[in-house]
Amino acid sequence: MTENNTTIRFYFHPVIISLALVYPIFAAFMTWFLTIGAASISFFIFIAIYTIINLAVTIRIIKLFLFMISGKPALILTKDSLIDNYSKITIDWNDISGIAMRGGKSNYISIKLYESEKYIPKITNPLTRWTYRLNSKLFFGTFTIGVGLMKGNNWEILKTLNKFKMENKAPVPDSKLHTV
Repeated sequence: MTENNTTIRFYFHPVIISLALVYPIFAAFMTWFLTIGAASISFFIFIAIYTIINLAVTIRIIKLFLFMISGKPALILTKDSLIDNYSKITIDWNDISGIAMRGGKSNYISIKLYESEKYIPKITNPLTRWTYRLNSKLFFGTFTIGVGLMKGNNWEILKTLNKFKMENKAPVPDSKLHTV
């Protein structure tokens, strides 16, 4: 975390992201190991699906690693907005109705919005946009930020987000109170 008078930046944790690079090696080994024992068409279909899922996860890990070595902050808090650089989305403090820690070991922060549909079209990656749209429908207007991969204590990051929200948010208009 770095900060100046009006901006705080959170960066990805280099050790955690670097350790995640072990996953593609493990996945490739497991795929190879499974193909040795393949005896039926249904097993080959399973291996194909397994490989596609592992490829998607591997691509995400490599993108995280490349993002981390670029030196860009993962999350930026300004007096006007929360900027998730990795997902390339900027959310105004006035559009946030709540912030909470979620996940089994509190590995992500859930950002509840008054109008999530305002932000979903701004997401450029179609798969990410689809995921956020589904997440918004299932969890009633939330975006998530993976803090388990960032430097710092997850609860301190949450505390900082809530502090910024309280200090920089304008009073909620009556029209937004009924749309939650």
